[in-house]
Amino acid sequence: MHNDLIVMTFDSEADALKARGGLEIMRNSQMLGVMDTVMVTRDRAGELIVHQQSALPTQPPSLGIQMPRMLANAFFAEQREERLQPLVDAGLDERFVAEVSSALVPGSSMLLNYVRRDSLVDTQRLLGTLRQFKGTLYHTTVPEEVEEAILKQSEHEQALTR
Repeated sequence: MHNDLIVMTFDSEADALKARGGLEIMRNSQMLGVMDTVMVTRDRAGELIVHQQSALPTQPPSLGIQMPRMLANAFFAEQREERLQPLVDAGLDERFVAEVSSALVPGSSMLLNYVRRDSLVDTQRLLGTLRQFKGTLYHTTVPEEVEEAILKQSEHEQALTR
């Protein structure tokens, strides 16, 4: 089995925040993985902001929490090609990457969900719920090799900053 990467893009900066708020108040929000969702906005000037709710951890953060942020950084980093090529080589859908990256235009926003195969999140329920919002939905599967490649990148970057 593979992991799932689900992205929904919106035409305005505020729409992703509204959609996330709507997801949070749903009775089954834990089954939708809302706490692991990353919101990304691009303001009208083109400035990119990766938002993620966080709390003081009582234990190291899980991969379900780390992966959406790392993927968002890979999609939109300054060294985008250098970061993405190893992920594409490991099996990440290049067409998906191109569509999602180009969809985040100035004044827009997105929600990025990474559903690990061993999580309790119901991917089909999440997709069905997201379809209720006004936005464009993207979905792909992510092989384990992509997860390993992005973790290796993250470890390398952390080693460089030490």
